[in-house]
Amino acid sequence: MQLKEHLRKGENLVNKPDERGFTPLIWAAAFGEIETVRHLLEWGADPHALAKERESALSLASMGGYTDIVTLLLERNVDINIYDWNGGTPLLYAVRGNHVKCVEALLVQQVIENHILKLFQNKGLE
Repeated sequence: MQLKEHLRKGENLVNKPDERGFTPLIWAAAFGEIETVRHLLEWGADPHALAKERESALSLASMGGYTDIVTLLLERNVDINIYDWNGGTPLLYAVRGNHVKCVEALLVQQVIENHILKLFQNKGLE
């Protein structure tokens, strides 16, 4: 596998953006390449990276309806409320594309985050 050898030569290549600011992870997420996404994350790819117009791996995976990738990224604590140049969020793109499983994964994450936030706020009031 040439890609694997190429990436092993220099760790900086894993997060190297192209002219649009897209990293290999953002591209892999956009095209639904789950195995590539998994490998890139193992090799230290930054799941929080944003391209020049604030595109994220999570937004592009949501746009494509790639629930398995969305779940992988959510496990890495990416910001589900991240917005791009157009004001679009991962949830908005999943809804717009009618990607029901993606919407469910994002909503469950949002509910969990909101619940945890409330727990911390209530602790502060005691």
